[in-house]
Amino acid sequence: MKTTGEAGPLQEKFIVFLIIAAGVLLRVIPHPWNVSPILGLALFSGAHLKTRTGALLLLATLFASDLFLGFDSTLPFVWGSFLLVLILGKSLKSAGFGASIFLTTLSGSSLFYLISNLGVFLATPLYEKTWTGLLRCYVLAIPFFRNAVIGDQVYALVFFGTYHLAFRKSVLKTA
Repeated sequence: MKTTGEAGPLQEKFIVFLIIAAGVLLRVIPHPWNVSPILGLALFSGAHLKTRTGALLLLATLFASDLFLGFDSTLPFVWGSFLLVLILGKSLKSAGFGASIFLTTLSGSSLFYLISNLGVFLATPLYEKTWTGLLRCYVLAIPFFRNAVIGDQVYALVFFGTYHLAFRKSVLKTA
């Protein structure tokens, strides 16, 4: 009789895909600016899926949710930064639960902030194309960055915590 609660590969994949589906839903329902599950989802996918599978699911998630949210000229920067975050998530594959997830999530949030705001600067007419305009773009995005860091940490905690509780701490009991 199995009492450790170890899940099989099919159960584990189901939980991973369930977490990803939740990420899609949470991106399209109303939420505070830049409090989105996508960065946490990218890190989680990088840690728990093959790179190609994770990238395809992440891009499908972005595409599906952007059908509702809209497409704009910054999408290559946004989507590209999330793909880089997915690769960053590979570093969490063998990491324990805790500080490494916090620090990697913070790094991902910072990477997204730098790349996506560069995209806003380059691909939109909102800012004068000077060093001053670039600086202004980054400074005005600081409140969004604060929201993103908070949301990214919460969602990373939820995604990795759910997985950790389900499979690493053996909370799933089988008879």
